[in-house]
Amino acid sequence: MLKKNITRAESLALAKDLGLTKYVIVDKLIEDLQIDQDKEINLLFVTTVKEVAECLLSQNLGIEARLQSDRVFKLKACYGNSGCTILTEYGELAVNDDLLKKALISSLKDIECSMEVPIERLKNMSLTLIYTPEYKYIDNDTWRYLMLKSDKTILILSANHLLYTGEQEFIHSHVIPFYSPSRLVFGIGNAQYIKSAEWTDAVARVHMQIDEKYIVFPVFTEELSNERRSRYPESDLTIDLILSNVHQNLIDLRKAHFEDLDAYKSSVLEAALINLKSELERSLDTESADASAVEMDQNMLIESRNHLESSISLFLESPLVAKYRTAVEQFTVLLKNSLKEDIQISTNIKQDSRALPRYLTAIWEQFSEYQNLELYSEFEREASMLIDMMNLDLRHITRNIRNFEIKSDIKEKLDSAYSVHTFFARKTSSGNGLTDALTIGGLLATIFTPYGLVAVLASELVKIAGKESIDNEYKKVIAEKISDVIECNKEELIRQSDRNFTMVAEQFHNEIMNYYDEVIGSIGDTLNKEKERLAHAAETIDIINKYI
Repeated sequence: MLKKNITRAESLALAKDLGLTKYVIVDKLIEDLQIDQDKEINLLFVTTVKEVAECLLSQNLGIEARLQSDRVFKLKACYGNSGCTILTEYGELAVNDDLLKKALISSLKDIECSMEVPIERLKNMSLTLIYTPEYKYIDNDTWRYLMLKSDKTILILSANHLLYTGEQEFIHSHVIPFYSPSRLVFGIGNAQYIKSAEWTDAVARVHMQIDEKYIVFPVFTEELSNERRSRYPESDLTIDLILSNVHQNLIDLRKAHFEDLDAYKSSVLEAALINLKSELERSLDTESADASAVEMDQNMLIESRNHLESSISLFLESPLVAKYRTAVEQFTVLLKNSLKEDIQISTNIKQDSRALPRYLTAIWEQFSEYQNLELYSEFEREASMLIDMMNLDLRHITRNIRNFEIKSDIKEKLDSAYSVHTFFARKTSSGNGLTDALTIGGLLATIFTPYGLVAVLASELVKIAGKESIDNEYKKVIAEKISDVIECNKEELIRQSDRNFTMVAEQFHNEIMNYYDEVIGSIGDTLNKEKERLAHAAETIDIINKYI
């Protein structure tokens, strides 16, 4: 029970604040009933015993009919002279008694109908009869609405299978919560099949499985002698008598109805609060025994970041620079010596001079492409090692986090973070890996740009080759000119490459560190949300403790 009585407004506010949607739905459903404005008494009669339903129709409503044993039959009866209507797929259809009986026998679907009958005891009363082969066919929202709306319910059990497991579960889950003993009566259908000497045991079974506060009476579907009927306790309690008692005790019945609805709403609210509290306490017990459960090791985080920056700096410093400078120097020497030899053995220096620019362009492009690919491979290998190092550090930094969902979320963030291939993939859209500075075709591919050197050489050679006559004495001049231009432009090439490499190095450093900071920030956001959730959970438990 709740510790204190609270108003509907307070209950709704509490339920909405804590997300107790079931209570909000139940409250609205009950408020929509408007029972206090409805003068009609609502009586509900439910059974899984076909013979009992047929007896009620014949003995209490004057309809001699047979029901389909595998179809749900629902009938709402009240006082009047308008006959019967059947609910079909085309709407309500008015029928006479004969057509109703025919429909009950031949229908391939469940039957829902209503009728007005000139029976005095049904004045100001609505009697809803439901026959169902199995309880699962009426376990729905319409059923729950009927349970809430009905002032009194008579539930007829089967003598052949008294309170089997499915029946017990249905009663405890979908009947008992709505009713106090003054509004719910249990009958045992086909009671004549139970020997009078065993009747007490049958009633005891019902009381043991449900509650001894509820009345249990026999419902006979065959004519019995008065002497035999008298052997069954409560045999004088009949459907007619129940209807009369409902009229006579209407005020007390309505009062009990309101109290039951309030109790049901309170029980729903209490159960929701208890369940929520249990969930929150489990999460607090397993996830946050102390603050470190949702904290990163800040000292290790600082050390990791410094280590990362140091590793990037070491990679970008002298080894790479020295490597590409050495490559340019060696290539320059090789190119000069090779050209000198080619010039010396040339038999047509004029013709060869004209082809020399194309040859130089091709050879320099080949050299540049090779050197850029070598640098690309160096950056790729280093990035791979850096990312692996970062992920290991981050897993170690977050080792204290015990929440399984948080650990899984962090692992997913690390596993789905930029891979090396993403960093070095050719960009097709913004934000896909590192910037163009680290992609083939971007600045990395332009660290070595030989085209200025080739242009200078080409212009000098054209001047020489354009003379009217040229002989072997010019071979030495051409060789010297080529050597001077190559040497001069070698220095310019190294200076340009140094500048380009500085740009690439800065981009590489920034992208790696930005990636690291983004992952740290993302993990931090996750942990902050978890800390907020845990704090909110503790506050919610304190609120719940005020009510239960």
